[in-house]
Amino acid sequence: MTDAAIATVVEDWLADLEPSVRATTLATKLLQLTLPGIPDVYQGTDLVDLSLVDPDNRRPIDYAERGARLQALDAGEHPRDLHDEKLLVTSRALRLRHRRTALESGDYQPLDTGSPHLLGFVRGSSVATVVTRWADGVHGWDDERLTLPDGTWHDVLTGAVHAGGPVLVRDLLATLPVTLLHKDTT
Repeated sequence: MTDAAIATVVEDWLADLEPSVRATTLATKLLQLTLPGIPDVYQGTDLVDLSLVDPDNRRPIDYAERGARLQALDAGEHPRDLHDEKLLVTSRALRLRHRRTALESGDYQPLDTGSPHLLGFVRGSSVATVVTRWADGVHGWDDERLTLPDGTWHDVLTGAVHAGGPVLVRDLLATLPVTLLHKDTT
């Protein structure tokens, strides 16, 4: 094979992996921030970081870039790339964690997702996390449903609103392969 042919094979392979990499990257971050325990958030990992261990990951952090990206997301701009999506997940989950004691001390209740490609749980009674897993095996959600506890659930990542009860997974995950929901308990 020529260098160009090898490059084409590698580029095609990477393109095939992109949906799985995206789902896994966002799911890992959201799980880290919403599962029981104290999340260890390493500075600079709010964007995709492909560095290895020390000393690779000890380079200076571009705070200006992160600030500009976060400001754009906070102003309502849609994420432009996986860096923005990961920053969106990180910032929204940390903000929700700051406001909701359910993420600090709430119990963990698994959701029956009905699919080996979904993982979901509720913390306390007011925060729900749903993530895609094994995304390379997902070929659309068809009519798969997930049952949310009673109430009105707000997606802090997209702004979508879902009623408790059976929800189509394709609606829940229409924008991102993960969702972070909260409901008002007052």
